[in-house]
Amino acid sequence: MIEVCPYHIGRLLNLVFSQDSIEYYREKEEFESLDFSCEPDARYAIRRWIGHVSKDLPETSEDSFGIGYHDGLWDSKQNKKLFKEDLRYILTKNLLVSSAELPGIDFNIKDTVDNYDEWSAQQIKNWEDRHHNFLMLLWDEWFDEPFEPANLELYRERVDSGFVSYPFAPNSWGSPEYKEN
Repeated sequence: MIEVCPYHIGRLLNLVFSQDSIEYYREKEEFESLDFSCEPDARYAIRRWIGHVSKDLPETSEDSFGIGYHDGLWDSKQNKKLFKEDLRYILTKNLLVSSAELPGIDFNIKDTVDNYDEWSAQQIKNWEDRHHNFLMLLWDEWFDEPFEPANLELYRERVDSGFVSYPFAPNSWGSPEYKEN
C-alpha cells in the first residue's frame, strides 16, 4: 500500500503562497502581477517560490519538521517519493487541497462575481479546472516523467496527526490511522 496525505501538498501551497509571507518579503506586487492560469506565469511562480527537485538526493534524511519555503522538501529520495505520491493521488482524484490565493485562479478572475456563493456551476468548474491545471504544471516542474494516474486501489489516505503534521519525520508518525473510503 502507498500511504498518502493530500494535506501535505495543500499545506505547502498555503505556506509558500501565504499573503502574510508574500507581503513580509515585499513580493506582493510581483505575486499579484502574475496570472497562475497562464502557463509561463504559473511555472515562474513554482520555480520562484517552491523550487525544483534536486537531481542528487540521498536515500533518506534526518528528521525535518517543516515545509516552509524549502525546509525539508527535497532533502531525500524518501521525501521526494512522499510528495510525488501525494500529488499523484490529488491529481487522480481531482482534489482541491489549498486555501492559498493564486492570482488568476482565486482572485482577479475575469467574468466572475466577487462572491463565490453567486458563481454559476460553469464558473466553479472553470475554477476547479484551473486549480487542476496548476497542479499538473507543479507535477511537470517537479518530476522528470509524464503524469500517470494512481491506481487508487493501491493507495490509502493517512489521517493520523504525526503523518499529517510531520511528513518528513517518520520517527514522529506513530500508529497509522486511515480515512474511511
